[in-house]
Amino acid sequence: MYFDIIPLMVEKFIGILPPGSIWYKLTREETIALLQHEGTWEDMTKEQRNNLDSSEIQLTKGKALEMEQKLKDAGLKIITLY
Repeated sequence: MYFDIIPLMVEKFIGILPPGSIWYKLTREETIALLQHEGTWEDMTKEQRNNLDSSEIQLTKGKALEMEQKLKDAGLKIITLY
């Protein structure tokens, strides 16, 4: 799989609305890597896979550590861009 060759970097932002929220922006490739790690990719139809694009995840402050661990477990690196 080419994800092992290309370094994937999830962008992390501190949100304004709601105050203190955390946002993660994933490219299509990063989204696929996360879905594969979670086992969701296999459940998707070919059409769903073809239509998949980049994604954004918004969390409250207290849930960010859990998501960051999932992203890391999926082999993704996080870059904070405030």
